[in-house]
Amino acid sequence: MSPQVKSFAVQPPGPDGPAVVPPGEIMPLIRQIFTALDDIRTQLGGLRKSHYTIAEIASATGRAEYTVRAWIKQGRIRAIRVPGTGPKGRLLVPREEFEKLVGSGLAGQTPAALVD
Repeated sequence: MSPQVKSFAVQPPGPDGPAVVPPGEIMPLIRQIFTALDDIRTQLGGLRKSHYTIAEIASATGRAEYTVRAWIKQGRIRAIRVPGTGPKGRLLVPREEFEKLVGSGLAGQTPAALVD
């Protein structure tokens, strides 16, 4: 499935400086930009991960991987062990558990893009 983002053309700056857009053409151009942004948001909205690795949670929360594993052992967050992906299996944290971390304040300075 290939993304289909509508394109729009803007004249590149000429030798005399940036191109001037006549006032009557600004609003249609802005509408095109907002339409393209909405298309991008729609496409990216379906790409959110359902599970995160320990390393991804640690990086997003600004904590060490050891700390994230400790939270799992303490029962603060739930993780799923995937067999066959290492000596004991890889731990994956469901998105809901990550959101729970953010809600409880344990996540520190988490970028909003990861939570939305």
